[in-house]
Amino acid sequence: MKNLSKLFGSNLKKIRKSIGISQRNFSEMTDMSESTIISMEHGQVAIHFSTLEKLAKALDVPPYVFFIDESADEQDIISGKIQHAIKDLPPEKLELIYNLIKDLKKI
Repeated sequence: MKNLSKLFGSNLKKIRKSIGISQRNFSEMTDMSESTIISMEHGQVAIHFSTLEKLAKALDVPPYVFFIDESADEQDIISGKIQHAIKDLPPEKLELIYNLIKDLKKI
């Protein structure tokens, strides 16, 4: 396993790129300098929990996805995003989503 800073940085970059956000735009979204974003993506800087939360919010992902090992694929990231998106929904809406997923699996 990579060291935690490298794993975090690698996943940060992968997620940012998969969404199609440039480092410059991401730095503007997070009010961080572009050089800080670059340093984080290279695993060269330690981050605080508040920074982790800010990055996750800007990318609309749960914070734990930054620490999934390299073996994680796009499906793991998307699953995490879905879990994050539905976490505060009431039970009746969760039931609707569950039924939609069941119907999609039949196709």
